[in-house]
Amino acid sequence: MAVSTSMPPQAYTRDILVKAIDWISRQPTAVKERASSADLMVSFYLQACRRSEMQMEAPVSGETFREDLKHLAQDLKQFEEPFAPPPQVEYTVRREPPAAPVTRLFQAAHEPTPVYTPPPVYVAPAPTPPPQPKAFTWQPDARTLTMARDIQQRLNLGSECEGLRLLVTLGSERARELFPS
Repeated sequence: MAVSTSMPPQAYTRDILVKAIDWISRQPTAVKERASSADLMVSFYLQACRRSEMQMEAPVSGETFREDLKHLAQDLKQFEEPFAPPPQVEYTVRREPPAAPVTRLFQAAHEPTPVYTPPPVYVAPAPTPPPQPKAFTWQPDARTLTMARDIQQRLNLGSECEGLRLLVTLGSERARELFPS
């Protein structure tokens, strides 16, 4: 009695058969025993190829994603500048000194009509730009500039300066990994 397989017959080229034979030769004996015919061997080979392609396209694991987010958050902290809170504006209220005691008749006759004075309006001062850091006067050598230009082109950065900053940041992270404190 012939063993029936759940696999439908497949058309394949001689090239695929040669690759399948090469692949099966590197597999454990359990896989070799299951591949009892050329059709099964090619089928197993093609399934393995599809699985490896799917693994390459598979999304990054959750843990790796979280680690990447942590590193991004740490990298973004270097761009945060502490901003000073807006200056406090003090309001002054004018108070008239109390009037000397006057008789009621005189007071009623000469009582001024009340005049509405609006409360002072708060006008926020124009925001001051953050202080500019002192100019750093370092001339990178030709090798460093070449690396910065290469990074700039490969990552489509706006300037060599951005490439240098990226190199310094990555170098700093690697140094921390090598020399933990």
